[in-house]
Amino acid sequence: MALSASSARQELQEYITGLPVVDTHEHLPPYEAGRPAGADILGEYLTHYFSCDLVSSGLPQEHLDRARDPKGSLADRWRLLEPYWEKCRYTGYGRSLDLTVRTLYGAERIDGASLEALDAAFRKSIAPGHYRRVLKDVCRIETSLTDSGEGADREFFTPVPRVDGFIAPWSPAEMDRIGREAGVAVTGFDAWLRAVEARLEMWLAQGLRVFKSGLAYKRPLLYRRAVRSQAEASFHEIREGDCLPPEEPGSRLAGQRGRPLEDFMMHHVLGLLNGRQATLQLHTGLQEGNGNRLAHSDPLLLSNLFLAYPGVRFDLFHISYPFWQAAGALAKNFPNVFLDMCWAHIISPYASRALFREALDVVPYTKIFAFGGDYMFFDGVVGHLTMAKHNICEVLAEKVGRGEYGLALAEKILRAVFYGNAKRVFNL
Repeated sequence: MALSASSARQELQEYITGLPVVDTHEHLPPYEAGRPAGADILGEYLTHYFSCDLVSSGLPQEHLDRARDPKGSLADRWRLLEPYWEKCRYTGYGRSLDLTVRTLYGAERIDGASLEALDAAFRKSIAPGHYRRVLKDVCRIETSLTDSGEGADREFFTPVPRVDGFIAPWSPAEMDRIGREAGVAVTGFDAWLRAVEARLEMWLAQGLRVFKSGLAYKRPLLYRRAVRSQAEASFHEIREGDCLPPEEPGSRLAGQRGRPLEDFMMHHVLGLLNGRQATLQLHTGLQEGNGNRLAHSDPLLLSNLFLAYPGVRFDLFHISYPFWQAAGALAKNFPNVFLDMCWAHIISPYASRALFREALDVVPYTKIFAFGGDYMFFDGVVGHLTMAKHNICEVLAEKVGRGEYGLALAEKILRAVFYGNAKRVFNL
C-alpha cells in the first residue's frame, strides 16, 4: 500500500536531516576572519534581499541607510523599520530570516520584543567557530561553491572564479591586472587574448572547473558572433580610455559600442572551456536590488551558446525566475543545460515548488540542483536551507502519496538533488 502524502512527508523530512548538502552558490566572506567585527543583527540582516522588500513596500532609502548603521540606537532603528517589516514578514525573504533566528537563537521571530535579546546572541556569535556551527553542524554542508575568485577556506568552500573581467574589461587598469596575473604584457588585442587564455589555464591547472558570469546585471544575455575587427576596435576604445563602465555617469559607450568586444570574448572564453569538463554558472532571472532591467536576464537569449559549445555545462541560476518554465524547457532541450535552485526558495517558495514539480516531469532529476544559499551573511543560509528542504520534500511527498514514486525512489532523488548531482557535474 502506498504511503499517504503526510506520512511520506514525515519520512522524507527525517531522512533529509542526515544527508550531506552541496551548496551550489554563496557570496559569503571566504575566510572567517573577514566577517565584519562591528556588525549587529539589523546591520547584517539588512545587507541585501529583505532590504529590497522593505524598499519595495515603501521604506525610504535614507531610513534604510540609518537602520543599517550599527552606531545608531537599536530601538530607534527598529522604529523606522517596524511598519514596513510587518508588511514584508511573510515574503520568502522575511520567512527565511524568522526561520534563521528560530534555529540559531531560539526566538520565534524578529520583532520589537525579541530584538534586543537576538542582537545580544548575534553579537556573541561573531567569534571563531561560527562558520563551523552554521555550515557544518546545523546545515551539514559538505562544501559551498563561493563567488570569491580562487581564494577561500577549503574546509568550507570550493572557489568559483568569475570570467566577467575577461569578457567585459571596463578599464585599461583591469586589463593590466589580468595581464600581470597571467604573466602577459597587454600590448594589443592579440596579447589580451593570450592573457585571458593563460589566466584561464592557470585556474584549470589548479583543478578549478566551475566559473561564474553575472553580466546579466549589465547587459542582455544574447552574445552574438562578433566580427573580430569590431571587437578589436572596442578593445582599443577601452584601452585608450575612451570608454567608461556602463553604470558610470557620462559614459561614452552609448549602450552598444562596447558590445562587440563582450560578444567576441564570451565566445573566446567558451571556446577555451569547451571539452574541458568545465561548468559556467550564469546569472539568469531576477536581479538583486530594486529597479533592474529584467528582460536582460531571460535564459532563452543564451540558446546560441548552448548550441555552439556542447562541451561546456551551463548552470542556470535562480531557476531563471520568473522565466522558470523557459529554463525547464532549455534543460529538457539541451544535454549541457542544468537547473539551479540557488536563491530561488526565498525569492518565491511557490515558484520553487512549481519548478521542481514540473522539472521532475520534464527533465531527468540528475539535472537539478536543489540548493544554493546565495547569501552574503552566514545566518541567512540556515533559513534558506530550511525552506529548500521543506519545498523539495513537499513535492516528493505528493508524488509518493499519488503512487507515482515509491519512498525509496523519493529518497534517492532527495539525495541526488541536494548532493550527488552537484558532486558529479561540478567534479567535486
